[in-house]
Amino acid sequence: MARQRVMSEQQYLNSKGVGSAVSDYMMDKTVVRKSAYHQRQDERSRKALKQNQDQYYAKRNQARREYRRLVSSGKVRAPTQAEKTWNTAHGLSENRSVQAARRVLAKHGVDWKTGKRIAPARGRGLWPTFTHKGSSGKSSG
Repeated sequence: MARQRVMSEQQYLNSKGVGSAVSDYMMDKTVVRKSAYHQRQDERSRKALKQNQDQYYAKRNQARREYRRLVSSGKVRAPTQAEKTWNTAHGLSENRSVQAARRVLAKHGVDWKTGKRIAPARGRGLWPTFTHKGSSGKSSG
């Protein structure tokens, strides 16, 4: 049996280029104009924006349906809370969410760097140990 890929819906949407909830089509096109000529041009711009938004949302919804189909077929699975916490712990150490994730892992007796059990868990239940591709510290090459 092939291994399941662990991927959240947001990661999947990002890989398809539709991770943002809104399209960035008009980011650099926003201008305030007052003359009648510009009002007609603005109306055309609004129509183009609406068309682009509709296409973007259709593509985003299609990607969401595709993710749900992959999850239901067993090819992809959503990460567990423990996996999310462990991935968060590998962020920049000055971020509060990273510090909190490291404290949670320490509370559950898991080393945030290696993912291995370092002590008996003090929290509710045992968390799994993790394997990280680059955790050996050896350079490949």
